[in-house]
Amino acid sequence: MTNETAAIGRASEALGKPLIDFVLNTQSGNALSALTPEQQQALTEINNILTGPLAKQFEPAALYSLLRSHIVTPGQTGLSPAIQLHMTCGGSLPDLPEDESPESLIFALARDTYPAFLLPPDDLPIHLGPQESVQATRVAVAHPKAKAFELAALTDPVVGSVFGEDKPHSGRSFTVYASTYRGGGLQLSMLASIILSGVWRHSSGREDPPTIADFCRSAKKQYAFIRTALVGETQAVKARLAFTGIRLPPDTFWNASEGVVIRETTDHDRTFAPESLRKQLSGSDATGVSTTVNYDGDVVVEMEHPYRMKAFHDHQEVPAGVFQELADFQPQERLQTHLRLSLMIAVSREHKVQIVPTWRYIEDPFASGVSVSWTDPTQMVGLTPTQLTVDDLAAWQQWFELLKNPHVERISLALSRVVKASAERRDPTDVLVDSVIAWENLFGTKDGEPTLRVTASLALLLESDPQARRKLRSRLAKIYSLRSDVVHGSAVPDFKQVPLCYEALEIATKAIRVLLSDRIDVLNEVDGANRSLHLIMGQTQQ
Repeated sequence: MTNETAAIGRASEALGKPLIDFVLNTQSGNALSALTPEQQQALTEINNILTGPLAKQFEPAALYSLLRSHIVTPGQTGLSPAIQLHMTCGGSLPDLPEDESPESLIFALARDTYPAFLLPPDDLPIHLGPQESVQATRVAVAHPKAKAFELAALTDPVVGSVFGEDKPHSGRSFTVYASTYRGGGLQLSMLASIILSGVWRHSSGREDPPTIADFCRSAKKQYAFIRTALVGETQAVKARLAFTGIRLPPDTFWNASEGVVIRETTDHDRTFAPESLRKQLSGSDATGVSTTVNYDGDVVVEMEHPYRMKAFHDHQEVPAGVFQELADFQPQERLQTHLRLSLMIAVSREHKVQIVPTWRYIEDPFASGVSVSWTDPTQMVGLTPTQLTVDDLAAWQQWFELLKNPHVERISLALSRVVKASAERRDPTDVLVDSVIAWENLFGTKDGEPTLRVTASLALLLESDPQARRKLRSRLAKIYSLRSDVVHGSAVPDFKQVPLCYEALEIATKAIRVLLSDRIDVLNEVDGANRSLHLIMGQTQQ
């Protein structure tokens, strides 16, 4: 038992536990005493390499590299030693289709290269996100079935039509632009590898790797996805948006809307973040309770992103603005704004409670690697780590639901300006300008005197007592006048006027809160002019 424990530990260090489990046809947690003679023999073969003559000739890193290459490289039959040992130990393989279609061949390639994807990723000098072992790419490109797949893909009337002429050094290729804001050349010789690597990355967030059968089926589906994308149809891919600033209650799983899930960040999620975000921020609330947040995110939002692409031959001119034509990030931006605003309204502390974006990842079936965009959360204003309670989460969900009112889209500018003024503006002047823009989006009009109309509408909305209403309107007019002086270059807020800038933000936030919860009748009006008339006259303009 002691020798077997040491042998499994040694083999797992060299090849990774997932590959050892596959080779021995075991699962994590199985008792070592349950190993069959065949499993013991397979384990012995691996350990003979790790402890035999080669171990004296090579350093451990070099020895591991040799073993990894050997155990996943297909032989003349197309099966690697890893697969052969797996079958000897009682494992089975998915049955291969009998035809030679591209779908069937990518299925076969997935089956034969599966062990290579189970290998641990290589240590790279720079962070490139979740990566499979370089052995996976090597095996996929060099496999005997790889050339057959290329030839079959060329006979596909959809896939084959996009590849250009066969060039001496680069072979056949085309240029692809996608709604993920990625673009570049794609060689036919790398198509199978890109399909398999993409499938592996998109499924590797689970606690356990996909089974060999799941991997094969997913590869076949991925080929079909690529084929449909080349036709020009829009499809959905997964997107992940990461946020920092708060910690959710433990084990939170929030279905915010159809296809949108909000959850705690996993260790796998963090592999998408660049090294520059691997930092923490700690803070204490008024009761002395300390909370630590991670700049690489403690909250992840999973949602679907509309995927579109266009393919171009080498001789074709790529039109300007191709990305803008393909990409639509409005649903993501809207969701991000609604989440940030609803949290600010819902949760009250002695400090500002907020979440801020940190990184974003979108699956791309044509990508040869991981592409992540990110912002610098350290530049956000007033970011204070906050642990949410169950009641906080319930309140956040309630306000988020109120923002699903379809008429909210009419005040989207006000929402985004309030969020920016709260979290992204360091200059009080910018806070003032953004906040008054929000006022005008709520109640502004091209007709009449705007100051009176906007300030009167806000006062009517926020105060029920006539005297208090008149006093508030007068103060709002003072703030409005300061904004006009600032934007026309005739004044800069002095020290005594700075509080007015933040009061403007407070007024805008209160107005949005009231419109969402108590005055839906006003929110339902078509524009600022009708919203203001509804408040002032009690009816909309006909």
